Amino acid sequence: MVNGAAIIVALAGAFLLVGPVLAGDKTDSSVAGRNAQRWIAGAYDCYKSAQEQEAIDCCNKALMINSKNVTAYALRARARCWFGQYQKALDDCNQAISLKPDSAIAYGSRGNVYGWMQQGAKAVADSRKAVELYTAPQSSMDFAMRSQAEIWLHQTKKSIEDATIAIQLDPKDGFAYMNRAVGYRDFRNYQKAIDDVSVAAKLRPSDQYGYYERSYSHGKLGRYANVVADCTAAMMIDHHNAYPYVHRSWAHMMLSEYAQAIDDCTAALKIDSDCADAYNNRGVSYEKLKQYNKAISDLSVAVTLDPKNMDAYYYRGVSYGELGQFKNDIDDCTKAIRIDSNSSDDYSERGWAYFSNGEYDKAIADCSIALRLDPRDSEAYANRGCAQLYCWHGKEAVADTRKSLDIDPAWIQGYVNLAVAYLCFGTFDCQSTWVLCALLGLFFLQRLYRDFPRHGICG
Repeated sequence: MVNGAAIIVALAGAFLLVGPVLAGDKTDSSVAGRNAQRWIAGAYDCYKSAQEQEAIDCCNKALMINSKNVTAYALRARARCWFGQYQKALDDCNQAISLKPDSAIAYGSRGNVYGWMQQGAKAVADSRKAVELYTAPQSSMDFAMRSQAEIWLHQTKKSIEDATIAIQLDPKDGFAYMNRAVGYRDFRNYQKAIDDVSVAAKLRPSDQYGYYERSYSHGKLGRYANVVADCTAAMMIDHHNAYPYVHRSWAHMMLSEYAQAIDDCTAALKIDSDCADAYNNRGVSYEKLKQYNKAISDLSVAVTLDPKNMDAYYYRGVSYGELGQFKNDIDDCTKAIRIDSNSSDDYSERGWAYFSNGEYDKAIADCSIALRLDPRDSEAYANRGCAQLYCWHGKEAVADTRKSLDIDPAWIQGYVNLAVAYLCFGTFDCQSTWVLCALLGLFFLQRLYRDFPRHGICG
């Protein structure tokens, strides 16, 4: 149904855009031609405000007047993507290209459609063609469209420049603000990205993707409560999309709100039963809550759906280790390392599993690699210290345990381990003997209560 009020608003400024907005259409000075151009201007006014159905309606009106209007097909294609009408959108773009083979807006729109369809290579190819054809952009729409195409080509600086020109020409172009926000985000200027999306959100209040974009930048700045708020706002616009639930679950995890994360992942899986990230996040949350069998179940699905998910292998390995299945822990950490050999956590965890499995030399080797990757990994020092102790490398055991305590002085078990190392290998002056007695007391308390972290436990 046509939203008459929205179209009237869209047409209010159309006369300012009639000439340059057509982006390649031949100027038609007839009354019918001018009317078609006004509908096109109205269509872009709706599109930049995220009123996609109204944009489609305006394009339909333009095409009723002129069935060969290239810009109408290109804009209608973009709007159709918001409703998942990808084949119809491609048909519109192909029709536009057949009518005008050198149409920048047609290629840019088809690249946008391919982006929605997650066909990245085709999106890049069409975006490159669009940028080549946009030789003399004039209107805010021209610059905004070229800006989006440049994003696909990773021409971030040019994209920001074009979006800025579009905004200068039309300060109400929410589409341009969104493009510039993406550029700032790619440059890791997250605050500027947030500022631009915040403006865009006022101009495009029905655009849930703006909230997604802003939540990403908030997450990079560690503002996890803001991530939760933005994802919640996106859900209020469209609660049939799994992504905001998954992203909000990640923010809950970062806030150690694992029960809420599990609820969000479960909701996401009701929408998309094959969502690998939802299984991953729920599995990790179960692991944090020490529900290891549930964690293994979810993480096993996650790696089936996404065999390159190294985090899923790591946390499934940790869960296996907590259940005493050290061989499975070692196997999973090995799989994670094959995907990315630069993660200290994987080597440290596998080192602990080797130590727990009685393979002390392998434990020392893995922890040594972990420490080369991250010299501040206190668990790697702790685990290597324990393995050194079991290999009767007293000096090394004391040094590693001390280093672990330097990094993490709140690790009580470390003092117990140090006491054991002193007992076996230390020198006993007055001060160290006093420390030894105190720490042996802690050792017996640990034996009594058995409530200390699993990593780096000796004795």
